Amino acid sequence: MLVHRRNALLADGGGGGVRLRDHVAGVVLLRSGAALWAALWFPFHESIGFLGAYVFGHEATHAAFSILSFGKVKGFHARASGGYVLTNRTNIFVALSPYFVPFYSLLAIGIYWTAEFAAKMSAGEDGGGLITVESLAGWPAAALCFALGFTWVFHITYTIWMLARDQPDFEIHGHFFSVLLVIFVNLAIIAAMLIAAAPALTWPGFAAEWWGNATALPHWLIGIGR
Repeated sequence: MLVHRRNALLADGGGGGVRLRDHVAGVVLLRSGAALWAALWFPFHESIGFLGAYVFGHEATHAAFSILSFGKVKGFHARASGGYVLTNRTNIFVALSPYFVPFYSLLAIGIYWTAEFAAKMSAGEDGGGLITVESLAGWPAAALCFALGFTWVFHITYTIWMLARDQPDFEIHGHFFSVLLVIFVNLAIIAAMLIAAAPALTWPGFAAEWWGNATALPHWLIGIGR
């Protein structure tokens, strides 16, 4: 996400901290986008439009990770009824990336980042940086927060839906291992997003808490077995 501080949707208060009401506004926008897709899921998740969009993003992610793995994409097909990518290279990331990479969330961030970079360049400022909630300003930032909520839940719901189906992608490296990896990576991404969005959370604190729980788990399991 963009780490560049200015008068923003979440601006500095007088004491240098993020104003609580502005932080809450960003969270409300994220939740609103998420709630909208949650409301649309049951009546529309199998519609040609939404399902076709998911299949396209799914296959595009396969293709992108194949290219990043120095492979060649020789065929691409995406329809609501199904899709496939023909490539000369596959690995665990090519096979499973669509299940933990939120394609449309990254697209929304890319559009915002490109627009901000172009605006800075036209104003004679340096472009670049990562996107964080604190750096976003005006209606484009509000639109991005809303879009991230909508597209992230879009990704999660379809991923869960696909996990319950017989997916050839899961058979390449073993169904059990693949499902566990997809769940773990999605939880790690959610944790990273929470840390990025919450000023009170830090990576060292999260790591310490995680390590404490990990070391306590064997003792807890032994206690259950007694």
